[in-house]
Amino acid sequence: MNSSRARTSIPVEFQAGTNRGTGKINNMGSGGLFIGTGTIPDQGEPVSLRFNLPGESPIAVTGLVWWTTRDVERPRSGPQGFGLRLLDASEAYEQAVERLLV
Repeated sequence: MNSSRARTSIPVEFQAGTNRGTGKINNMGSGGLFIGTGTIPDQGEPVSLRFNLPGESPIAVTGLVWWTTRDVERPRSGPQGFGLRLLDASEAYEQAVERLLV
């Protein structure tokens, strides 16, 4: 797995169970991404999300909440949110990451 992360500010919509939320993808890489949001699902919860890169078709992926800012004991300087480990990194997602890393 590529450990490089692309810093982004891409609007995203997500669903975790019956809860829906919005936020921004703050960074993304081959295996997952971090979503900055005040609507934080529980660790281990499955999440589906959808986002667009400007001028491109929507990309949908699913993953598991791997960690949240609620799990951090000391105050963070960054945004609230959660890290998502992808279960199905589609070819469209991988291509988007590659374009953002250039």
